[in-house]
Amino acid sequence: MKKKLQINDEQIEYLDTKRKFFKDTCIFNFVLMSLTLFIIEMLFKALSGFDIFEYSSLRILISTLILSTIVTFISSLTKRKWLRNLINLLFIFIYALYTWLQIGFINYLGVYISFNTSSQFGAVADYIFDYLMSFKLIYYVIFLPFIFIFIWYTIVCRKRAYYKLKINLKTLLIIPFLLVLSLIYYGSI
Repeated sequence: MKKKLQINDEQIEYLDTKRKFFKDTCIFNFVLMSLTLFIIEMLFKALSGFDIFEYSSLRILISTLILSTIVTFISSLTKRKWLRNLINLLFIFIYALYTWLQIGFINYLGVYISFNTSSQFGAVADYIFDYLMSFKLIYYVIFLPFIFIFIWYTIVCRKRAYYKLKINLKTLLIIPFLLVLSLIYYGSI
């Protein structure tokens, strides 16, 4: 004889709150974007031989929160779910690609990519094959967060309802949030 599963009202309410948190919303996408960018940055620090648990990691967290807020806000204004996902995935891919190129540049020339080293791009362009061959296999780990997010958006979020961001008083709280984060970031420099 099989027993039927009994669920009371408290359990149903608890499950509903869990389901609401994981809805395809701007806040949930903000958390995903922030976490992904922060993991990419921490992988970069680890691959570069820097200590992950130091003061600069807090500044990196703040900067990824600022970037995530801006990109998620812009992408959540679209009416189309596929366009929102494309904007988020494209930004994360470009971010991971830049980080990957940055670590390769350090490995190949011993300096970071910047406007001051823009004259070195000629040397890299002349020896592009050598530059790409100088990448260690471990550097490709930088793309793992992008792959996981790609799978998340294409498989898991495909069946979820999409909630377009509505401009209202709650949404306008993003502006002071960005200002506070920017001031904290500027104060930490």
